[in-house]
Amino acid sequence: MEIQVFFMELIFTCPETSQVFYTGNFEVIDNHGIKTDTAGNKILEAKVALVDPCPFCGRMHVYHANELACPLSGRF
Repeated sequence: MEIQVFFMELIFTCPETSQVFYTGNFEVIDNHGIKTDTAGNKILEAKVALVDPCPFCGRMHVYHANELACPLSGRF
């Protein structure tokens, strides 16, 4: 049996400099699962924390999942 490992990078924006960067070094925290709003849209109720410092300002940022750009939806 072969085990597949997937690597995913997310798109982040530094809140200090407004510069955009990609990284796969993150972790999902405060995960409360997927919620459905009144319009039927599914929303991940979680936060995403950088594992390494931001490459632009050197700080550790935490983002609400809905603040991140979604490359699959075309919303950047």
